Amino acid sequence: MQYEAGLELIGIPLPLINDDRRLVATVKNTYYDVRLNPSESTTNTRIGTSAVMRVYDSGHSDEFWKSARPDSLSSRESAIYDMAEAINNNKIQKLKDILFKTITTGWYNWNNKLWIGPYGSLVSKNEIEGWRFRVRVRTDEAWMKKTGLYSHLAYGLKDGKWKGSFGIKQLWNVQPYTKSEAFYGNDFLIASEWYDALDADNIVNTIFRKKVPYQRVLQEQWNLSHDQQFASDWYFRVGGIHRTLTPFQINYICRNPEFISPEKTPDISPELSVINSSEVSIALRYAYRERARIFDYERRSLGSRYPTVNLSYTHSIQWKESHFNFQKMEHWYFAQNLHYSKVDD
Repeated sequence: MQYEAGLELIGIPLPLINDDRRLVATVKNTYYDVRLNPSESTTNTRIGTSAVMRVYDSGHSDEFWKSARPDSLSSRESAIYDMAEAINNNKIQKLKDILFKTITTGWYNWNNKLWIGPYGSLVSKNEIEGWRFRVRVRTDEAWMKKTGLYSHLAYGLKDGKWKGSFGIKQLWNVQPYTKSEAFYGNDFLIASEWYDALDADNIVNTIFRKKVPYQRVLQEQWNLSHDQQFASDWYFRVGGIHRTLTPFQINYICRNPEFISPEKTPDISPELSVINSSEVSIALRYAYRERARIFDYERRSLGSRYPTVNLSYTHSIQWKESHFNFQKMEHWYFAQNLHYSKVDD
């Protein structure tokens, strides 16, 4: 099978071996009755606070596209679509596309339903677990548009223990942004286990890592949170976290607050082997005319021309024998130079 390419696609016949021809074309367009920022546009779109979502239209049938097009395709346009469809359905081409996407993203996408990976952390090694095997799975928005599930499973050959996590995200609304999330996990305190951030737990660092002493903590975590957008530019979050920490190779002593003396509390250990921590937090964020997109059931900022301010307050609570009593307040201010084109009303 031989496909047309280059100038032949627009009706200019040239020999296939003739690759030194060049076409210079000038296209002139005339537009009438142009309306900038029409009244039908929503306020959020005009002021730049609308959220962009991924569009999944590749699975539509030919009947759908026939009804959606303003005009029928010409014979040459139909031939181009047939050529593209033949390439996409080719088994070798499909395999190349899968390999390319997996290598570039670090994840394997199964039929636009599940993401499996990341392959960089499938195998690693540390002093506590020995060889460690880990896989994470999350749903794709093309399959479940509003409810996202994610989980990971890990096993260490040296300690012979299973670890894992499970979470659910519910995207109630895109604009105004409303999302709730519940999460449970039991694994070593490593960023990439649950949030896929880059850290020391991957096969590359396992090979090239120097034998520098490091410490790890086994953490069991329960987490509930809710995000709410209001008044267009304001965002509110409330959440609660309970953690149970089991230290490994810690070179300092964690005192048991219930221990008084061997005579008065003979049945209580002076040191803690398990540490509990519970806390609740609220956060308020102001981002004027911020652009964003919805990815993995969450609102991801694309930046704003104006400064962004965030204020959060955290307080410990005495739940499940929590061993800490603290208050924490955080405040940050962020500004960057972004240049957007502007069209006045």
